[in-house]
Amino acid sequence: MRDLSEVGLDNATDDPLTEFIGTGPYRLVEHVPDVHILFERFDDYAAIEGGANGSYARHKYQWVDEIEFIPVPDEAARVAGMQAGDYHVAMNLGNDQYDVLKTPPTCGSTSGRRATGTSSS
Repeated sequence: MRDLSEVGLDNATDDPLTEFIGTGPYRLVEHVPDVHILFERFDDYAAIEGGANGSYARHKYQWVDEIEFIPVPDEAARVAGMQAGDYHVAMNLGNDQYDVLKTPPTCGSTSGRRATGTSSS
């Protein structure tokens, strides 16, 4: 078993991170608490074809240039945003919202980049 001091946890603070390490298809651009989290395509992403079965270590595709997550704590506001076409994804909706949202208001472009959820950090 490794000593926690080997991985630098003894130097950890409560200060926000200023440098991030990641190897996925998108990179963090900006995180403004209670406003949004913005990711953009990581052009240097080197995907491994195939990957381990049954894991998240499979090839990832970068279908969009940017992804923006917007925290919307109120369920009614998330539903209204979906109906208005402001968001393309909403998380943590009650089952009773299915009938309200089962038919999209428009069948137009999916070029938007907004998602909404309840997490604010």
